[in-house]
Amino acid sequence: MALGFMFKHRLIWFFVFPILLNLILWVGGFNLAGQFSDYLLNYTNEVLKNMDWGMDKDGWIFTVVYAIVWLSLRVLYFLLFAYLGGYLILILLSPVLTLLSQKTEEKLNGASYPFSMLQFLNDIMRSVAVTLRNFSMELVLIIVLLAFSLIPPLGLILPFVLLFISAYFYGFSMVDYTLERRGIGVSKSIKFIRNHSGSAMSLGTPMALVLLIPFLGSLLAGFIAIVSVVAATLESVELLDQNKLKKN
Repeated sequence: MALGFMFKHRLIWFFVFPILLNLILWVGGFNLAGQFSDYLLNYTNEVLKNMDWGMDKDGWIFTVVYAIVWLSLRVLYFLLFAYLGGYLILILLSPVLTLLSQKTEEKLNGASYPFSMLQFLNDIMRSVAVTLRNFSMELVLIIVLLAFSLIPPLGLILPFVLLFISAYFYGFSMVDYTLERRGIGVSKSIKFIRNHSGSAMSLGTPMALVLLIPFLGSLLAGFIAIVSVVAATLESVELLDQNKLKKN
């Protein structure tokens, strides 16, 4: 439905931004990993030289060690991005997602939101703050649940619980764009989303699931975020109209 809405109302051009973001993150990330691996190996070699254990840069030992460090750093970058990628994408794309949510509502019901740079910046700051809040809360819950996972029966269901938690908080961030634009305060937004936790969880599930795909998931997450924010806006507008939620 959301993807069809984007095609119908010519919002498909927003997919350009995840493409650009992927280029920046992966090209930039690999370059940084490469520079760090060079620095790490050179530093290690200098330390070993002082101990008369220095490696010949033309020798096979140095080549093998360099290959291991080079590969390890890139795998580590992938793994970190796989876990942090969802929130990182929501933060980096927050200006785009804020604008997309606004455009979606305007196309949906003809609502008019005149552009204001100050309001736009305030909206971005709130979306970033909400995303960081959600990440912090999820991290705390994960730590608590990992402690309980030592109990054998609970450990078996932990992966599913973690998936639902991630889905809820991703959905929370996506729904909040509409609440934010309507002038609804954070405390009321939290209460509203808790009352509609099923909707938030279903909206965040695609992002949570795609990030489970090794390597490829982090590349697709930006595109999923675009579609999910459109879906979240469509559903949030309907829920708000039903609940008649007021500002602040």
